[in-house]
Amino acid sequence: MYEYNLALRFERIAGRSPSKAALLFAASDQTSYADLNRLSNRVARFLRGQGVSRGEVVCISGTKGVRAFACMLACLKIGAPYSVMDPDSPVERLRKILGTCSPRLLWAEDAFLRRLGEVPRELGIATVASDADSLGPALERFAGDNLPETSLVTGASPAYIMFTSGSTGFPRER
Repeated sequence: MYEYNLALRFERIAGRSPSKAALLFAASDQTSYADLNRLSNRVARFLRGQGVSRGEVVCISGTKGVRAFACMLACLKIGAPYSVMDPDSPVERLRKILGTCSPRLLWAEDAFLRRLGEVPRELGIATVASDADSLGPALERFAGDNLPETSLVTGASPAYIMFTSGSTGFPRER
């Protein structure tokens, strides 16, 4: 069966194999499909609450963690293209990427946000510290069930914007 929507495909897999590991960082650090799906649904609702609408870009720090992956899935669920930013890139390159993407929101760890300094504020970009202790309880206030509007996202909607290491500064949409 052809799946035109990556988020719906993920939800279907999570429904079929809820207890299987979706993310495995170490033998003792894994997240099930059901848990990742619930978290991504909460993040999607959180993003909506932050004003992110369909078609608006969300930039995400490339530090691998459960919340970063949940944010990517959340973006797919609400039709917001995302761009993953390499946390080791020079600040000027990150500034250029942010300026090109014009994201509605930057989802990143506090250390990444500190390294960027005033760049997001100068560009008028809202930020969320994804590793903040307060974010967990904030996300828990949102429902974890699948979002009905996910089915409205089509294959014509861009999923992400990629900047390669040799990038000219112009995004490649997929």
